[in-house]
Amino acid sequence: MHFVKWIRKNERKIMAWVVILIMISFVGGYGLQQFLMYLGQGGSKRVIATYDDGRKIRAIAFQQAQNELEILHSTNGPSLMADRMLSVLSQVNGDLSPELLQLILFPDTRTSGELRLQLIQMSERGQLPLKLDQINQFFAPHRYQPEILWILLKTEAAEAGCVVTQGEAANFLRQVIAGMTQNKLDANQLVSQISLRTKKTDEQIIGTFASLMSVMNYADLVLGNYSVTSEEIRASVARNMERLKAEVLQISADSFIDQQAEPDSQQLERQFQQFKASVPGLFTQDNRYAFGYKIPKTLQVEYFLVNVNDIKKKIPTPTSEDLENYYSRHLSDYQKSEPIDPNNPDAGSRNVNLPFAQVITRIRQDIERQKTEDQASAILNEARQMTETGFDTVEMDTATVDQLQQAAGDYVTTANELSRKYGVSIYTGKTGWLRPSDVRGDPFLQRVYIPTATGSSVPLMDLLYAIPQDGKPSSQPGLPSVRIWENISPLSGGLMNADNTYVPLRAMVRVTGIREPLVPESVDYTFENNGVSLTPPIEKKIFSVKEQVVRDIKTVQAMDEARKQADELAALVKKDGWDKGLKQFDKTYYPDADPNNPLTAGPRLRTLPAQPVASQTQIDSMLQRLTNSSAMVGMTLNRYLNALLVREMYETMDPDQQTTGETATVLPFPQGREICVIKELTKEPATLKDYQDNKNRVALQLAKLSKIDLGLIFFNPENIVKRMHFEYTEPTQQPKIADDEKQDEEV
Repeated sequence: MHFVKWIRKNERKIMAWVVILIMISFVGGYGLQQFLMYLGQGGSKRVIATYDDGRKIRAIAFQQAQNELEILHSTNGPSLMADRMLSVLSQVNGDLSPELLQLILFPDTRTSGELRLQLIQMSERGQLPLKLDQINQFFAPHRYQPEILWILLKTEAAEAGCVVTQGEAANFLRQVIAGMTQNKLDANQLVSQISLRTKKTDEQIIGTFASLMSVMNYADLVLGNYSVTSEEIRASVARNMERLKAEVLQISADSFIDQQAEPDSQQLERQFQQFKASVPGLFTQDNRYAFGYKIPKTLQVEYFLVNVNDIKKKIPTPTSEDLENYYSRHLSDYQKSEPIDPNNPDAGSRNVNLPFAQVITRIRQDIERQKTEDQASAILNEARQMTETGFDTVEMDTATVDQLQQAAGDYVTTANELSRKYGVSIYTGKTGWLRPSDVRGDPFLQRVYIPTATGSSVPLMDLLYAIPQDGKPSSQPGLPSVRIWENISPLSGGLMNADNTYVPLRAMVRVTGIREPLVPESVDYTFENNGVSLTPPIEKKIFSVKEQVVRDIKTVQAMDEARKQADELAALVKKDGWDKGLKQFDKTYYPDADPNNPLTAGPRLRTLPAQPVASQTQIDSMLQRLTNSSAMVGMTLNRYLNALLVREMYETMDPDQQTTGETATVLPFPQGREICVIKELTKEPATLKDYQDNKNRVALQLAKLSKIDLGLIFFNPENIVKRMHFEYTEPTQQPKIADDEKQDEEV
């Protein structure tokens, strides 16, 4: 009786707890875990951070920010598509600010990587007065969640008086949604759909969008105050449209390297000690040859190669029925465009189907190609599954390199099994320790690119060297997340066979060893650096520090020989003029040269076309890009050397000098391993017409570029938290609140 009375007395409390337990059981174990964590940590009032001289951010405010960002952008249902909206606004207005805001509120590694590369290229072309380090500062990893940045940016905009009303936000939302969807979606319908999904009112949803507009307006106010002066416009036109034309004779040191004596042990040791800690290829004022013997990061790569030709041979010949069915299903692939009215060009054109009999050969080839690719993909997928089964038993977030190695399947065993099953040739092996230059020179690895979701692609090399040594996944923007011993697949490429026939391949690779950069202990340091091969190499390929040191010493000696010839030519020209002087020079140094045979001809006088004179900022940017580049290093190096040579020739002239006239100026150019003898330099300055035709465009461009420069600073997460004096209450705190807690307005 007492028990029944107690139940009756506490009926409401019991029902409340029953409802709570039913809700938790419905959500599942994760909900229970979060609920208990919520109770244990003080719930919605728990202070997770402070900012602005002691103001508090509580857990409930973090959750509110989480819900607002979910309204702005979500992959789980209808949202305001703010990420796409900000990207479109950047493209339409030519303003990078919305896209920078998009990246910090809705992080995406692919978009981040593509934008970073775009900014670097703009810097190299002189369109953006930023160095690589400044760009990388914005894209560097940070520990601040988008919710925190959203709270701080909203507060900063509100304190500055940038407030957008509900009516203004609703009007703009209707315009932008109609524009993005080409009037296929109504903003009111979208808001209603979001309201059903999130259980938020229409006013709350519009209010969230109003906050986003406020942040954008405040950023525009801060970043748009730069005023371009007429002096800046004139200077920009003069700098970017001035060109230099040159007549020059270039004497290459490479022609004399083989003639130099072998250096003795003292020369070797002196050269090695001077540059053993220098990074090779890094041009500096004190190291204009870019000598360096520090070994960069090296990798060992295991490969699994499938011979596409073998697969193609096993594809059955398509039957007539196969050909007809394929033609019917892919009619759009077999069409041609023809005018609607041949007598009226303005009538337009139309697509007509090509007759089956006319394209039957193409159809057969397309079927065979598709089936070949499908079979190759099936083999690689099966190989990947067989070699990754062990990863199912490993906790990948905490796995060590040894655990990953033990869990990884064996390539050789897998290749043997699949080769027997499918009757195709499969090649496996391991490379030596590869430097970036070794990968760039490898006949297979250098040509392999990884496709991205946007249809573009990135060099495999970029991904290989982004993989950390400690077993953690790579985290470079724009690249897949891969660990050491994890497969990278599918890849496409090819190699030359022993009989010089090209073998198309589909591949899978993985990094099995990583060595961080090191300074060699002595000049005798060596290591194996064999690359990818279809057959075991006859002899191992060995990299030798000593061989590099010897060649560098001979290069300096060869430059001395080239300088001697250049000085002799200059003396002859000053005495007898260019025509007679050059003839005497050829007679002395190149008596057997055949001017019609490039292989035997000596150095020739060349006329270099008028080229823009790169600024020092552009050259520095290209140098930084060269230091950090991968597959495009050859092209980047050529661009850098050409720009630097033009700049150095330009600097031999007096500022007010328009032409040198006929001269014989000797210009050493150690970066290019050559000595130049300049006959004549002519400046082609920008004209008044250039200024008048381009001043409006240049003014707009300068304003936009200054906004990009300031935007990278303004939207840098580190600068946002510094401006707002933000601090987590615990240094390592990273709040993750998933419960749909009750909301209030307290921050």
